[in-house]
Amino acid sequence: MKIDVANGFLGSMKRSTGTEVTLFQQITNSIYFIVRYTFLIFLLFLLAGHETANPRVGTTNIEFYSVAFRNAIRNQNNTGEGELYDIEDEVRHFYSLRQYTPAWTINFTIKSTYRELEELLADAYSYGLFPSTYNFKQLKELEQMINATEGEKNKLNLRIKFEQTATKALLQFSRHIAIGFNTDDTSSTYLSFIEYLPGYLNNHLIEGTLRDGILNLQPDNEPYRKLQLAMARYIHAAISDTMVCIPDIIRSDWDLQVTRLVKQGYLDQNFADDTFAVHSAVRNFQRMHGLEITGQVDQETARMLSKNTKEKFLTIALNLDRLRKDELRSTDYVLVNIPEFRLHYYNSKGSYTGFNVIVGRENTPTPQLISQIESIVTNPQWTVPQSITRNEIIPLIKKDSLYLQKHGFAVVDKESNPVDMSSINWADLNPREFEYWFRQTKTDNALGVVKFLFPNANAVYLHDTQAKGLFTGRKRAHSHGCIRLENPVEFAKILVSSYTYNENKVDIESIIRRKDRRQIKLDKPLPIYLRYYSCLADSTGNIHYFPDIYNLDEAAIQQLFANMSWD
Repeated sequence: MKIDVANGFLGSMKRSTGTEVTLFQQITNSIYFIVRYTFLIFLLFLLAGHETANPRVGTTNIEFYSVAFRNAIRNQNNTGEGELYDIEDEVRHFYSLRQYTPAWTINFTIKSTYRELEELLADAYSYGLFPSTYNFKQLKELEQMINATEGEKNKLNLRIKFEQTATKALLQFSRHIAIGFNTDDTSSTYLSFIEYLPGYLNNHLIEGTLRDGILNLQPDNEPYRKLQLAMARYIHAAISDTMVCIPDIIRSDWDLQVTRLVKQGYLDQNFADDTFAVHSAVRNFQRMHGLEITGQVDQETARMLSKNTKEKFLTIALNLDRLRKDELRSTDYVLVNIPEFRLHYYNSKGSYTGFNVIVGRENTPTPQLISQIESIVTNPQWTVPQSITRNEIIPLIKKDSLYLQKHGFAVVDKESNPVDMSSINWADLNPREFEYWFRQTKTDNALGVVKFLFPNANAVYLHDTQAKGLFTGRKRAHSHGCIRLENPVEFAKILVSSYTYNENKVDIESIIRRKDRRQIKLDKPLPIYLRYYSCLADSTGNIHYFPDIYNLDEAAIQQLFANMSWD
């Protein structure tokens, strides 16, 4: 028999040492896989963050995505920017989300995506912002230096600096255009937005929609949209000036009046010699500033004309900032703009209806608050606030013992139980020690025929009034803090028809005529904002300025813009 020695030997060996061979193969395979995947991971690490799959950037000998760039981003010094967060933390977050790939540069040149950001920063004034806030001038200088500098290491350092500066500008501009200058906001909403913003912007960078993404962060409500568009128009129409003018000189100097009207965009220079056009411009100026429309430059008109374009810009910018912070809804809400003496109602379709109002005096101001109108009360009785009782009514009683009877007041205790007013020694009464309440129950009381209730800590509400003549005045700050409405029954009919489910069963006018006292609950509470905007724009782009009745603007402008540069 012929024997296959080789096969016989090998076969015998395999049979006798099968376990050893299998173990050997396993060890060999394991080493192979470890080496293979280690190499792949190392390769990915080298290539991560490169603009191309080439381990070198362009034709340079220095890899942009080297330790230099990682460390530059990670080791930025936190400046705080005067706010309760660090912009450098946002920059680090931004780049970590993109594995530290460059956002604005490639091969030592500026990417086209940066041009979208550059255009917005250049046009920051149109949004009530300052290009200098975002180091716009420095960015232009850095770009010029990148183009002019020789040497890869120097170019790399400049490129890293440009990336950091541009990304800081992106994050700050986006934040300011969305929620305003928030220097002390620690709310969860604000902090959540800060956390969300880098990812949101990175997504729009990837999709090539950066400009739209940034602009879509703006508030989505009509007052903001109109004022922002009007600001852009104002920036391009008005002639920048810092001229300081004295109102008395303006009032007596025709040429100076014309100059001020031209610079503020109310008069075309080509019609400066046309007397009719000038008077028409004066009337329009007076209309936009809530002044008496005469066509003549009186003292108040001269005072407003004395404001230069930069002062006007700061007023508009302040109110854009207020609107960003207030987060008004887009539909279905009521806005009482205090210095405008106006109530704005926006229905579910965004259509607007306006009502004149009377607000609080300077020493008893209407508070700013957000609430919801929950109910309407017809033919209400008036329980007088203690501040009015002690400061006004008791002194009147001391002068006229029949004052309460003449004006239909009753005296009640804190449980609403009647108190015999003759049992009180009014002559010797210390107003600060008065422990009862005055209640006016007659139907022609100070609240009129209807009031609108919304919960708030200040105990203010909307209501009718007997003093209808006060609505003819331009400045209507006459109340103790509550808001008096010129056409309250019309407003009540709107609310009943839109925000109650039984509108066919409730006839407000009929209830009022019968002098029924009734509380009508809204099935759908209506948000209400009591706010302070010293200028707003109409649908034609005209900006209307309102009197700063509580003197809030100057301090607010100083706080927001004192450190801003016009460069």
